[in-house]
Amino acid sequence: MSDPKKRPGPLDGVRVLDFSMFLAGPYAGRLLADHGAEVIKIEPPGGETIRSAHPMVDGKSRYFAQLNAGKKCIILDLKSEEGKAAVRNLVADCDVVLENFRPGVLDRLGLGYDLLSEINSKIIYCAISGYGPIGPNSNRPAFAPIVHAHAGYDMTIFEYANVSDRPISNRSTAGDILASAHAFGAISAALYGRENSGSGERIDVTLEGGMHNLLYYEVQQAQVESDIPPLVYSPVRTKDGFLMVVPVSDPNLRAMAKATGRSEWVEDPRYNSVGERWKYWNDLMGELEEWALGYTAEEAERMLLDAGCPATRYQSVTDVVKDEGLKATGGLVEINDGNEKFLIVNNPMRYRNSDVGPKLFVDGIDQRKDEILGGNS
Repeated sequence: MSDPKKRPGPLDGVRVLDFSMFLAGPYAGRLLADHGAEVIKIEPPGGETIRSAHPMVDGKSRYFAQLNAGKKCIILDLKSEEGKAAVRNLVADCDVVLENFRPGVLDRLGLGYDLLSEINSKIIYCAISGYGPIGPNSNRPAFAPIVHAHAGYDMTIFEYANVSDRPISNRSTAGDILASAHAFGAISAALYGRENSGSGERIDVTLEGGMHNLLYYEVQQAQVESDIPPLVYSPVRTKDGFLMVVPVSDPNLRAMAKATGRSEWVEDPRYNSVGERWKYWNDLMGELEEWALGYTAEEAERMLLDAGCPATRYQSVTDVVKDEGLKATGGLVEINDGNEKFLIVNNPMRYRNSDVGPKLFVDGIDQRKDEILGGNS
């Protein structure tokens, strides 16, 4: 995106070498590019693996486009002396290195932080991995589903759902997205800190740490003996679908009581304070469902929202792509991968005065070799 009425993105002038692959890392690189950084994506010979990941249209991966829009792509063989020399030359004029290899891989190739910081003492080096560079799990191979299972996330969802004899199948990549978001924040903070210190930084971000932050409540619950069950948000059935309704605060409860005509809830000692309502949450939701079964999901949602109670119908992603609210807020952005135009998900940050958002191009394999490496290619 480019808005001539706005100043350049806050990371304009920052140069990033992005060695990362798959999802944890590439999304962080895209966030940096969205904020104005020049992101040079280093791919292995033949191109990154997810260039062949579905969904594919006319031989080009929409998955790759979503994560790598706005990056300048070149191929370097990091096992060759020529490739290593090219990296060293680029690092001398870069601000950030981003990678998500298993810990120690770039060190063994002679391209780790200690060596690169000798070339450029101001380099911000961010490594994303499953479990970090130290500890008994540091060398375990990890993708997001592995970390979800190891970190306790999948068992937590399984226990809350209580509908199966095994953890629930899914394709969530929450660990990757969380790690990328934390990496983006850490890199941005380190760049700001460098303005004062004059020196670079080594940052390690773990998928597991991100998932444990997502499980903040459960981590505390695991350390406390209590007869009070955890508050679990469950769907409320209607005539033709489901609602999610969350009357957490006292004003929320009053609004729900108004919408449903159940004014007695406001005075009911089981429900009229946050602490008690938490204990008897399932009872309250059961009574709400009795009311909701008399209406369609759309009707019940509108009645609750009109009264000021947090509520929504369940939507599919197909519904979401057509959602007018998403279009109004710029949640989807049209880009071109060289074949055709299509929509990608925008980052969730909106700046009033700075031009922030996806750059509207997707590079082909090794497209920028001459531009980036010049006569040394």
